[in-house]
Amino acid sequence: MKFTKYVCPACRQKTGIDILYGYPSYETFEMAERGEVALGGCCIDLEGPERKCSACAHEWRIMRREVKLV
Repeated sequence: MKFTKYVCPACRQKTGIDILYGYPSYETFEMAERGEVALGGCCIDLEGPERKCSACAHEWRIMRREVKLV
């Protein structure tokens, strides 16, 4: 899995990480302990946050653009 840090919209620091939902594997637990991902729980929430800031704990959804097919 690719590990990327994102800019937090609340504190503007580059400490945002992906939130993973579902039952985590052993490797996922290790990634969470290293601060590479956040665990979102076993129940998948389609409207829940997708990223979390490890500095200020702010959680947010990714803004997506809608594409119109012509």
